[in-house]
Amino acid sequence: RLCGLAAVDIIGKNDFELFGEEEGRYVRAKDQVALHANDTYMYEEWVTYPDGNKVLLSALKTPFYDHNKNLLGILGVGRDITERKAAERQLKRNEQSLQHLAHHDTLTGLANRLLLVDRLKQSIKKAERANDGLAVMFIDLDHFKEINDSLGHSIGDQLLQAVAARLKQTIRKEDTAARLGGDEFTIIVEQLENSEYASLLAEKLLLAFKKPLQLRNREITITLSIGISLYPQHGTDTEALLRNADAAMYSTKNEGRNGYSLYTEELTQRAMERVELEYALRRSIENNELELYFQPQIELVSGNVIGSEALLRWNHPQEGLLLPGRFIALSEETGLINEIGMWVFESCCEKLVEWEKAGFRNLKIAINISGRQLLDEDFVGKIRKIIERVGCRAELIELEITEGYLIKYPEKTVIHFNELRDIGMQIAIDDFGTGYSSLTYLKEFPISKLKIDYSFIRDILVDSNDQAITKAIIALGKSLDLKVIAEGVENERQLDFIVAEGCDEAQGFYFARPMPELKFLEYLRNYKTARH
Repeated sequence: RLCGLAAVDIIGKNDFELFGEEEGRYVRAKDQVALHANDTYMYEEWVTYPDGNKVLLSALKTPFYDHNKNLLGILGVGRDITERKAAERQLKRNEQSLQHLAHHDTLTGLANRLLLVDRLKQSIKKAERANDGLAVMFIDLDHFKEINDSLGHSIGDQLLQAVAARLKQTIRKEDTAARLGGDEFTIIVEQLENSEYASLLAEKLLLAFKKPLQLRNREITITLSIGISLYPQHGTDTEALLRNADAAMYSTKNEGRNGYSLYTEELTQRAMERVELEYALRRSIENNELELYFQPQIELVSGNVIGSEALLRWNHPQEGLLLPGRFIALSEETGLINEIGMWVFESCCEKLVEWEKAGFRNLKIAINISGRQLLDEDFVGKIRKIIERVGCRAELIELEITEGYLIKYPEKTVIHFNELRDIGMQIAIDDFGTGYSSLTYLKEFPISKLKIDYSFIRDILVDSNDQAITKAIIALGKSLDLKVIAEGVENERQLDFIVAEGCDEAQGFYFARPMPELKFLEYLRNYKTARH
């Protein structure tokens, strides 16, 4: 069967007579080894039979003798082990593959957390023996979640792969790049003579990412926030070095992103405070710690209060009343903004219903919407369900979104805006004039109001540029048939200026500060009385 020949063609032949000349010589040589050893000899050999079938044999060669110990020849036993060997090779490849999977990130091919920790341990030992330094760099991609949410996970995965490739291209071969998960990467820099090299490498990475990343169907530019910890100054074990590099990275985030920070002792305290704040924020809704304040909005022609802007406050159990500047950025980073934003929206809808029942009819509420909320595919669906469940009038709701988000994701934003308009709500552009809006957006988007940023109103009496910008925004609003509201009006002279220019509405300390609901309703009653 092995030879592919009939028995009559095989019986009586030596095995080497079945093969070609070269293989025959090889077989004879192995026979000679067995004879000289005067013992059994085992080996593996590839042979090609007359029909062309090539197999791997496990060959056993043994000299055999007659009863007078005269050598009669060689007894050879050959076993076909071709399939078994192939199976063993495949099993070995599988084991190697599993080993690789266990220690590498499946998406980017970089070392994973398990391998990173192991290599960092080894690097620390080497640095200790050689009296060397090393650095751990913690890298987070700026605004990656927004890209992932707006362009889809497929583009997000391509971006992570491109980032990994560029990291590997930028660092030295002896350094280790790893992906910890999500958009977090880590680099171990060995044989570090001084901290300056770590800073230089961070600057090199920032410079490398100024060039757009080439994905399959598009180009994307992304920036990095980098934190650096050094051995042994900032820790002598893996946990301390990783933790402190992470704390330094968050310092970079807080300072505006797209940069790097070296760890300091102060950062540990700040990192602990951030963790504690995040934990408390996650419990704030269920503990009824969030509260809405309301700042009146005045129609300048009639002098009437036409509504208010809803402003969020957090009654922190230890720190007292916190303004949004203390926790909104954190809620956006952690994704809590979606839950908090929906709480604010539903609470405002409930207030509208209660106020109408109390006789305060046709009062509008302006609600700030985070751009992160607009990236939620089901944002409008959630809004619609709340309005239907609460039973409030959609036309009394005005959603405010900052100019920056309007221009950042125009395609997705215009779809949501059109759906919100169809429900009956108004859309206002907050902080107008601080970004770089295209006038095309104002024409194509279903916008009803522009809100002049308080920074222009604050110095309007002394700064000619602020005067010119304010006049231009009011004129632009009139030409596009949009309402214009000025925020941050604090004195009568500022009010006189915007009234003279034809501004439609205003809010600010001149009229009233933000106040809790009961004080706001009291303000309305007193305001009506005073007007009459």
